[in-house]
Amino acid sequence: MKLTICPNLLKFYHNLGAILNSETSIVIASNTYYVKITGVRNIGTENIPKLIHNLRELSSVVKVQGVHSHIVFGMSHLMRVIEITLELWKRGIRISRSLETDLLMRLCCTDQISKAIGLGGLKKGQPGCFILISQDKNSILEVETLLRGHFTSTSMSVLRPGKKKMVQLGARYGFHTNEMDRKYFENSLVERASLVELI
Repeated sequence: MKLTICPNLLKFYHNLGAILNSETSIVIASNTYYVKITGVRNIGTENIPKLIHNLRELSSVVKVQGVHSHIVFGMSHLMRVIEITLELWKRGIRISRSLETDLLMRLCCTDQISKAIGLGGLKKGQPGCFILISQDKNSILEVETLLRGHFTSTSMSVLRPGKKKMVQLGARYGFHTNEMDRKYFENSLVERASLVELI
């Protein structure tokens, strides 16, 4: 499958450093969507399915997905997979019934929903991040404000790539990371995400 990624993503790369250190930045993806990422150091002992449900109930126009931080190899990796998911979704190329689930499955490089939830879903007491997607910027800001009020320890540092995360993800997906630098590894993850088979 050959993908043509929106040029707007290139502009995003130039601002990665600022976005990674910002707690309020909203990125434009696939030309028409606003995206906000919020990292959380500890999900706590929440009833996670109920938490996600309640967050999605806050706005009918904001898509909300929560993922475990260990499947995200940095902001660049995450945003590239979001961009691919949005582009394919707009073209009608979908691997599930919801955009949020498509995103999780592509991040986990699997066409099995249960496997994606088990691998990449939020876990009690562990770090994670929330992804907000909408065509309405104000609605994203409203949901983000409520989300931040719920968690006292938010930080984008939980998404940072590192050697340990690279080795763990490489072992999971069968990559020989000793032969890769970080950018090559990220590109491999993104390519794998884009090629998740249709169901």
